[in-house]
Amino acid sequence: MDVAVEIQKVASMRRGDSGSMWRRTDDVFSRSSISREEDDEEALRWAALEKLPTYDRVRRAIVSHGLGGDDGTDAVPKGVVDVDILSLGPRERRALLERLVRDADEDNEQFLRKLKDRIERVGIDMPTIEVRFEHVNAEAEVRVGSSGLPTILNSVVNTVEEAANALHILPSRKQTMPVLHDVSGIIRPRRMTLLLGPPGSGKTTLLLALAGRLGNDLKVTGKVTYNGHEMTEFVPQRTAAYISQNDLHIGEMTVRETLEFSARCQGVGSRFDMLTELSRREKAANIKPDADIDAFMKATEMLVGPARALFMDEISTGLDSSTTFQIVNSLKQSVHILGGTVVISLLQPAPETYNLFDDIILISDGQIVYQGPREEVVEYFDSMGFRCPERKGVADFLQEVTSKKDQKQYWARHDEPYRRIAKDLAVPFDKTKSHPAALTATRYGVSNKELLKANINREILLMKRNSFVYIFRIFQLLLTSIIAMTLFFRTKMKHDSVADGGVYMSALFFGVLMIMFNGFTEISLTIAKLPVFFKQRDLLFFPAWSYTIPSWILKIPITFIEVGGYAFMTYYVIGFDPSVTRFFKHYLLLLAVNQMSSALFRFLGGAARNMIVASVFGSFTLLLVMVLGGFILVRAYGNSRPSVSEEELKEKHANVNGEVLDDSHMAAESSSGINIETESAMVEDESTPTRKGMILPFAPLSLSFDNIRYSVDMPQEMKARGVGDERLELLKGVSGSFRPGVLTALMGVSGAGKTTLMDVLAGRKTAGYIDGDINISGYPKKQETFARVSGYCEQNDIHSPQVTVYESLLFSAWLRLPRDVDSNTRQIA
Repeated sequence: MDVAVEIQKVASMRRGDSGSMWRRTDDVFSRSSISREEDDEEALRWAALEKLPTYDRVRRAIVSHGLGGDDGTDAVPKGVVDVDILSLGPRERRALLERLVRDADEDNEQFLRKLKDRIERVGIDMPTIEVRFEHVNAEAEVRVGSSGLPTILNSVVNTVEEAANALHILPSRKQTMPVLHDVSGIIRPRRMTLLLGPPGSGKTTLLLALAGRLGNDLKVTGKVTYNGHEMTEFVPQRTAAYISQNDLHIGEMTVRETLEFSARCQGVGSRFDMLTELSRREKAANIKPDADIDAFMKATEMLVGPARALFMDEISTGLDSSTTFQIVNSLKQSVHILGGTVVISLLQPAPETYNLFDDIILISDGQIVYQGPREEVVEYFDSMGFRCPERKGVADFLQEVTSKKDQKQYWARHDEPYRRIAKDLAVPFDKTKSHPAALTATRYGVSNKELLKANINREILLMKRNSFVYIFRIFQLLLTSIIAMTLFFRTKMKHDSVADGGVYMSALFFGVLMIMFNGFTEISLTIAKLPVFFKQRDLLFFPAWSYTIPSWILKIPITFIEVGGYAFMTYYVIGFDPSVTRFFKHYLLLLAVNQMSSALFRFLGGAARNMIVASVFGSFTLLLVMVLGGFILVRAYGNSRPSVSEEELKEKHANVNGEVLDDSHMAAESSSGINIETESAMVEDESTPTRKGMILPFAPLSLSFDNIRYSVDMPQEMKARGVGDERLELLKGVSGSFRPGVLTALMGVSGAGKTTLMDVLAGRKTAGYIDGDINISGYPKKQETFARVSGYCEQNDIHSPQVTVYESLLFSAWLRLPRDVDSNTRQIA
C-alpha cells in the first residue's frame, strides 16, 4: 500500500482536532503574506478547489498536466488538473518530484526554500529542537585480565559469580571503566555539528546518550534536555533518531518497502496538522500556492517519521569522499532551511566535507576538548599551544592533536584552559519558546489497528520472498510421506497381535516426529529477523504483540497444506482406521503438533537469540520428545550381526589364505590429494626465480590479467523498463599486473567495481560470466593451486567470536605451514 494512503488514514483519525497545535496567538504568527497573480483559468480551478471543506481540500491537488500511470496509461488525463492524491502511484510521485528537482545538486536547495517560503508566508513557524547535556558521566563494569576471555571455563565461572553477586554472597570482581567523563554542551538547531574523536573516545556513547538510547549495561549520571524538557516529559525514541554505523534491515525487503513500512508505523506526526492549518490560512488570505509544491506536500513526506533531531554515527563507512560530500551537503541544506538539529560523527572527513559544518565537538578519552564554531577551532588550539601546520588538513590535525602519541609534534606553547561552554549552559532554555510540535508525546505513531495491518502486510511480503523455504518444507513432507508409505505399506501391516500394534504405533510416531522436524526451520527464520525486531521495537515502531500475532496467524494456512499433504497421502495407504471421523481426528492432532512445533522453535529462537545455542536446545528438545514421547523401541528380534566393509572382508580372507593385498586401490584413493600438492609444488618450482641474496620463506609470484570482463544476467526489473541487453557488464576489459615487492593501491568511487575485480581475480565469483586471461608468474591460473598460495582479506571478514585475534592468526598460520614443520616449531610466535 502506498505511503500516501497510510498518511491519509492517519489524517482521518486526527481531523477532529487538526490544527490545534498550529493555532497560536497573533503576535507569534504576524508575518505578512503576498499572493501572486495567476491567469484566469488556473484561478478558476483554484477557486473551485477552495470551495471544498478543509479535510477534502488537503486530499486534492492541482496538477498542471497528465502523469503516466504504472501500466503505461495516463493516471491523470491531459487537461484534468484537480486530482485525488490517492490516485498517484510511485511513478507519478517520482515524475512530480523530477519536475521540482531536476538536478539534485542545483535544484534541491531551491526546492527546500520554496517549501519554507510557503509555510512562513502565512505565519507558521517550523518546530526546532535545542539539545543540552550537562555533567553527563557514563561508566561500564568490565572484567580485567584473562577472566574476560570467552572461554568455556570463564563462561561457567562468570555465570556462577554473577549469581553469587546477585545473592550478595560474593563481591563482584568487575572494575569500573569510565566512558564519558563530565561532558557538557549545547546542540543548536539550524547548525551542522561535527563530532570528531579517535576510535574508543566515546563518540558512539555520547550520541546514544543524546538520543536517549543508552542501555542498562552503563551507569549514567547527568542531564539531557530537549528545549528545556527532560527525557521523562516526552518520548525520545520518536523525537530523535539515531543512525548507527551498521544499520539493521530485513534483507528480503527493498529500500522502498523498508521506508514504506517505517512510514506506516511511525505515521506523519504533526505534519498533517500543519498541512491542514496551512491550507486554512492560505484560504483565509486568498493565497494560491505553487501547484507542484502543493501536490508534493500532500502526496508524501520529506523525511520518514516525526523525529526532528538526528544523531548519525560514522555514516561515511564504505562511501567515497564524493558521495559523503553529497550526503552531508543535502543534510546541510535541509538543516539550514527547515530548522533541523543534526550531529554527525565522522572519522577524518575530507576538507571539503569538513567545511560544510558549522560547529565542532572534539572528544578524547571520554572528555570534550572543544565545542564551538568551526572557524575558531584552529585559533583555540593555537592559544592552547598546539599549532596546525599550513598544509595540514584541519580534520586530520584535530584527530591527531588529541592523541598522546601524535600531539607532541604540534606543541608550541601553553595557555589558559577553555571555559566558554559553561557560560552558555548557565542560561537555562526558555520553555515558552518551544514549539508544541517539536517534541513527541505519543508512544506510537498510529493506532493499534494500523500497526497490526502494517505488520500483517510486511509478514505476507516476507513469506512471498521466503517462499522457497515453505515450498521446500512441503516438498520435504511429501517426500517423507512417500517413504512412510513404502515403509509401512498396508499389505505388510498385520493386526493380529500386540506386536503388530507396535508397528502401527511406529508409523504414528514416525509421522509425529517428521511433523516436528519440519518446524525446525522456524529457528533460522526467527533469529534472522530478531535484530531488526528489537531495533524497531525499541524505536517504538510497534508493540511486540503486533509483530508476533501475524507471524503466527498467517502461517496457519501453510500448516494446513503441509500436514494435509502428509495425512492425505499416508493415512489410508498405511492402513489406519478407515473411518472418516478417525481420519479427521488424526489430521487435527497432526495440525496441533505442527503448531506446537513451530511455536516451540520460534520461542527457542527468540529466547536464545543465537543460531548455535538455539540449534543445540532445539535438537535437545526433539531428543526429549523422542525419549519421553511414550514410544518404546523393542532389545531386536533374532541375533544381530555387525556390518563390515568390503575392504575389511577382503583383508580377513587374505589373512586366512596367506595372500598379499594389492595396494593399488590405496594409491587411487589418495591420488587427488597428491595431485593438488604436486600441482602447487610445480607452480612454485616453475615460477621460482634464481635466488640471490637473502632467501625468502616463500616464492615471490607475479599476477597479470588481460581484458577481464565480468557480466551477469540482466535483472528482470531493468528488462521491464526497456533495457534490451541480455547481460549487465560490470567489468569492461580491465587489464593490469601486480608485481612482487610493489605495494599496489586499487582506487575508485563507490560502485566502480573494486570489490568485483578483486573477487574475480581471487576466484570468489561463483555466478556470472568471466572472460579474459589471468596468469600467475606467466602460467595460466588454476584456482585449486592458487588458493594455496594466495590470501583474500574482505572488507567485512568473518571470524569466530569465541577466540581472540591472536588465536585466530595462530590457527590460520598453522594451516598454512608445510607438513614437515614439527609441533615445537609451530609454537614459535
